Amino acid sequence: MFSSFLKPKWQHSNPGIRKAAVDRLSASDDGDIEILDRIAREDPDTDVRCAAISRINSLKLLRSIAASDTSEKVLKTATAQLSDVLMGKGQGSPPLADRIAVLTEIGNGRLAEAIIKDSQELELQIAAVDYVEDQALLGSVALSAPSAALRQAAARRIEDHELLHDLAKSSKKHDKNVYRIVNQKLTEIRDSFKEASESQSRKEHLTKSMELLAKSSYTSLYSAK
Repeated sequence: MFSSFLKPKWQHSNPGIRKAAVDRLSASDDGDIEILDRIAREDPDTDVRCAAISRINSLKLLRSIAASDTSEKVLKTATAQLSDVLMGKGQGSPPLADRIAVLTEIGNGRLAEAIIKDSQELELQIAAVDYVEDQALLGSVALSAPSAALRQAAARRIEDHELLHDLAKSSKKHDKNVYRIVNQKLTEIRDSFKEASESQSRKEHLTKSMELLAKSSYTSLYSAK
C-alpha cells in the first residue's frame, strides 16, 4: 500500500495517471529526458508510450524508438514526431545543421516528402529533395515552388520522360533555368536511347553477318564434295 505512494506518478498502476505524469516531464531536463525515453520504450500502455514520444525532441532517441517498437500506433507517433523535430517545430529542436545531417543519414523518402510540403526552411527543403521519390511531387515543386533554388533542385531529380516533356513546355517561357535543366535531361535521354538503338542495330547486323558467313561456309563445304 505504502509503495504506491513512494513511486513516482509515471510508475503508477493506472495508465491515465501515468499519462498525466508524462505531461509534467520536461523535454529540456536531462533527468526527465531519460525518464521519457524509458516510458516511451517500456510502458505497457501504447497511449502512455505515445504521450512520452510526443514530448521527446532528441532525433537520436526518436530514431531508435521508431526502429525498435513493434506497435503500429507507436511507430506512427514516433515517425510523426521525428518529422516535426526535423522540421524544427516546437521548442528545443536541434540546430538546422544537425537536422540536415540526420536527414542525410536517414535518407527516408516519406520524411523528405513531408519536409518538402510542410517545412518553412529552404535549406532543409533543398536537402530533402535528394530523397524524394515521388516524381509528381518533384514536378510540382519544379514548376511552382517560390524559391528558384528549390525549383532547380527538384528539376534535377526528375527522371520521368513524360513529366520532363510537360515541364519543358510549362517552364520554357517563365523559368529559363528550370527549362535549361529539363531540356538538358531530355537531350541526354534522347542521346542515350539513340546510342542504345545504334548498339542494338550493330549487334543485329553482326548476328546476320555471322549467320550468312556460317551458311556460306556450310554450302561451300558440301558443294566441294
